[in-house]
Amino acid sequence: MRTLRIAVLLAVLAAPAGALAAADPASAHLAGGQPIPDAAYYQTTLTSTQPAAAGVRARVDPRGEWIEVASSAAEPVLILGYLREPYLRITAAGTDENQLSQSALINKSLFGDPATPGQSSVAPAWKRISAQHTVRWHDHRIHWMGGAQPPAVAADPVHAHLIGDWTVHLLAGTTPITVTGSLRWIGKPAASSGLTVRAVVVTNVVLAVLMAAVVVGLRLRRRTRIPQPARTPEPTPAA
Repeated sequence: MRTLRIAVLLAVLAAPAGALAAADPASAHLAGGQPIPDAAYYQTTLTSTQPAAAGVRARVDPRGEWIEVASSAAEPVLILGYLREPYLRITAAGTDENQLSQSALINKSLFGDPATPGQSSVAPAWKRISAQHTVRWHDHRIHWMGGAQPPAVAADPVHAHLIGDWTVHLLAGTTPITVTGSLRWIGKPAASSGLTVRAVVVTNVVLAVLMAAVVVGLRLRRRTRIPQPARTPEPTPAA
């Protein structure tokens, strides 16, 4: 019995951790204060930074929750907001945020209201937010903002779809830089025989445990059936 318990435990531990994690996709994106179950099936990709500027690098979170710009360039790098207003600035001294930027207010929420036209001409009020030369922020341009699925996804959620392209503008000194990317729906696995993805994963784990138990049981049964050599009776000592 002890051998059987060990085999069952090993079977559970051997179940792929990635498969269990995939059973319940999670995301920090919220709509109306509630998590969006399908947020895990959207993928954000950065496709180009043009023109390439020495010392300036951009990257994004595949889930679309943040975009990051790092700079080791001597000249300041300005990140423009939704209205092309000065939003963030990286200098030799660190990173500043324009406190009057409409984008600064909107980006504090994963789902914010669109920018109000006419705010881009306000003179910036810079505030130092970090001594680092890397800044990461949430940007609504790089993730899906709708409360409902895009029409193409709603019609066919199983297959992948291009939702659209996005653009973020920078200035390295006086040189305009365009960071572009895409937002895709990667496809959501269809239910199989009425089972959810979670149920399929749990079923696979249970089957693995049962198979391990059967193998151990057969080995134990086989061991008990091995014939033991006959013992020759010891001679009775003569009187």
